[in-house]
Amino acid sequence: MGFNHLIWTLFSYKQSKDELLKQARKMSLFAITMPKKRAETGVGSELKSLGISTYVHTINKLEEAKTHQVTHGISSVYTDFLPPNF
Repeated sequence: MGFNHLIWTLFSYKQSKDELLKQARKMSLFAITMPKKRAETGVGSELKSLGISTYVHTINKLEEAKTHQVTHGISSVYTDFLPPNF
């Protein structure tokens, strides 16, 4: 494609978690971004085991960001702002 670091955005992706994982295995991805509901399926942990970083959007509370990282295996978040202790 001409790019070294591809990020797959799942803004409108409607397929199942199993299909997502199947497709991700076929690609050479730097990361995948996804809405909160998709992240809450646990797909972040499964992608992490494939070496793919994951980002969830949009998270504007520090505790919610921590929950997504610890509970759902998400690498990081998209946010509308960065408070001093974020």
